[in-house]
Amino acid sequence: MKSYSKNITTEKILLVVSFLFVAVLVFYRIQDADFFWHIANGKAMIELGRIVNEEIFSYTRPGVIFSNHEWLSQILFYLIFKYGGALAVVIFKSAISVLIAFFIFKTARFTGAGVSLSALLMITAILAGVPRYRERPEIFSLLFISLLGFILYGFKAKRLKRDYVFIIPVVMVLWDFLHGALYGVIFLSAFVIGETAKSMFPNAGESSAGEISIRSGTGYIKTLLIVYLVSLAAMVINPYGLRTYDIFVEFLRVNRMVLGTNEFTPPDFINFPLFWLFFALVAGLSLFFIKKVDLTQMLILIPFAALALKYNRVTVVFDLLAIPSLVYYASLMKERVKSKILAASGRLLCYSTLSVVMVYILLLKFVFADGPFTFGYEVNDLLLPVGATRFIEQTGLKGNMYNPGHFGGYFAYYLYPERRIFIYNHHVVFGNFPSIVEDKNLTEHYNIQFAVLERYWGNSQSYGAIFTPELWIPVFWDNSAVIVVKNTPEKYSFVEAHRLRFFLPDISEQTIKAYESNPAILPVFIKEISRCLAFYSNKTMADYLGYLIMKPMNGFTPNEGIPLVEAALKYNFASAYLWSANGLLHFNKRDYRKAEELLTRSVSIDRTLAISWLTLSRIAFSQGKYSQAETYLENVLRVEKDYPDAVYGLAVAHLNLGKVDSAVQDLYHFLALVPEGPEAEQAREMLRRIQSEIGRQ
Repeated sequence: MKSYSKNITTEKILLVVSFLFVAVLVFYRIQDADFFWHIANGKAMIELGRIVNEEIFSYTRPGVIFSNHEWLSQILFYLIFKYGGALAVVIFKSAISVLIAFFIFKTARFTGAGVSLSALLMITAILAGVPRYRERPEIFSLLFISLLGFILYGFKAKRLKRDYVFIIPVVMVLWDFLHGALYGVIFLSAFVIGETAKSMFPNAGESSAGEISIRSGTGYIKTLLIVYLVSLAAMVINPYGLRTYDIFVEFLRVNRMVLGTNEFTPPDFINFPLFWLFFALVAGLSLFFIKKVDLTQMLILIPFAALALKYNRVTVVFDLLAIPSLVYYASLMKERVKSKILAASGRLLCYSTLSVVMVYILLLKFVFADGPFTFGYEVNDLLLPVGATRFIEQTGLKGNMYNPGHFGGYFAYYLYPERRIFIYNHHVVFGNFPSIVEDKNLTEHYNIQFAVLERYWGNSQSYGAIFTPELWIPVFWDNSAVIVVKNTPEKYSFVEAHRLRFFLPDISEQTIKAYESNPAILPVFIKEISRCLAFYSNKTMADYLGYLIMKPMNGFTPNEGIPLVEAALKYNFASAYLWSANGLLHFNKRDYRKAEELLTRSVSIDRTLAISWLTLSRIAFSQGKYSQAETYLENVLRVEKDYPDAVYGLAVAHLNLGKVDSAVQDLYHFLALVPEGPEAEQAREMLRRIQSEIGRQ
């Protein structure tokens, strides 16, 4: 009895930990380019009080009609983002993902898997499709297809009552409003056809393995057929139901945007290894147990396998739907090998593999270099033009704008209606829109006045021939984008006010070093860095700006330097160097109270920043707080034990505190570091005085 109770407790702990890992796995920054045009549509629908079925954000395709098959999810995501911000959106998405995990876990249990195998399949399936668990309407398709599997397999296994099945028509209609229930129609049709065929032809395929009891007979099939027909009827009655499927037809056509979008390409082995593992296991086991293949499961998996092999975005659905088949084949294998030792080995293998998967998730989220799936909740400005949008808004940049499609949604949400965009990733509206890389005349045809271009990806390598430096002047760049303005008489004043002459996106380290040592360029270079950092966060550049401003002879008085630092601090408050620079500038103004506050903030972020501790010690000296100065200087020397100014200052502090022996040691240490110069002479004079005092005593 104790052993049984212990097993139950272990399984509960395993289950809670597994769901926690799923929540952590999908908790990453908002980076989906489509999210923002979805919520832009949601915002417009709330303001207009109707479903928006025409293009309203661009000046290139205004009024183009499309079927908005995601209208309800767009409104829902917009309201969550409006009232809760990015964090609320990521929490919402993560909660849905955990619900998906729950449904597929229960489905595995319904079909005969133990807790450990169910947990392993659940967490591996989520990991396999982690790029698709984004804040976009597609998440509802993943939710509803897992819910559909939960209901159908639970009903079949006699684990759910008949009442649950009659939820399906409501699910299908709601699915149509949120994303479009194409996956649901395929799944439901395959399930009903498969179960009906097996009831009519008992030898058409095995239904169960192991000790799982399943429903069968006329009543079971009649219930499925009623639910199926009611679902289809409800979707036809829904005025937007049938219209949701024209976009899927669009994907089958020769659509330029579809062909150029990564998610509509076949899955490769490098980026989708777990999909290929699931696919290989299902295919291999189906061949191995060819005589016991379950017809229903094959009818479900074949269309989704075909879609997944053509479009990698469908791999996530295949992974979820493959779980009942994998559990079924595991049960068949267990029947073949009836050995307690092998059964125990199987459980051990599940626990071991699950442990490896969990360790990998922790590494992916918290240890590996910053990537798209690193733990976080803010908008990912490495992929979206966060700073560029602020720059356009706050500087009043006007005129027709060029932008690539993956930036368009973000601009549509933040800049419309004051500004209209060039394009965004809507496959129906812009599917065959010509690429600016292929048609250079588009800049003239649409009278483009400025362009927001990718820095590292997309068409970034092709822009040089179109946006030539003679005609297009760089005025801003952030982590993902660069803004160039056409050098025309109308834009002359704007270009002159914001032109970047030295701080350019492709600047090399060698060039940076040259600018540092050039007193004519350095002040302009510093101003340009500050002007850009006033609109976005980049800790590396912010630290570098702080370092430059703390350099002697940089050309700035405190009154000139403080506004430059404070402008950059707005979005770079995690930069200890900027706080230190601001503190040093206020110290040079003799505003010691403010300087102490700023420098304390600096060392609270980075305790290894020696210059901050050193300046704090100078403030303490000015106030006669020698014990405090001693502490600050000791902190400097913990970071850099041979810092001459700190060694000398510590000698002075020790003298004032009456620690003569320590002061003598400090002075000899200083002379070893700086044997020549005015300060060395002062140190020797101090030693002579100390020795003289000792002699008189």
